[in-house]
Amino acid sequence: KKTQTQRLSVTTILKCRTLQPFMTELERADKASIDDIISTLADYYIKEGLPDRQKDVFQGMYDLNLKRLD
Repeated sequence: KKTQTQRLSVTTILKCRTLQPFMTELERADKASIDDIISTLADYYIKEGLPDRQKDVFQGMYDLNLKRLD
C-alpha cells in the first residue's frame, strides 16, 4: 500500500475524530486512523450521495487510476 503525506487542518482532524464514534463501520476499531475515517466517509458519499450514473463513472475513473498506481 503506497502512501502520500497530506496536510490536514487541525479542524478537519478534529471533525474526523469527533465523527468516529458515530461511524458504525469503525465501531470495532480501537484506534481508527484518519485514513480509515476519510475512506469510510468517501465510501458513504459514493454510496449515498452519487446518482447511479455518476457512481458508474466514478468507479470507472477510480479503477483506471488505481491501475496507474501499480
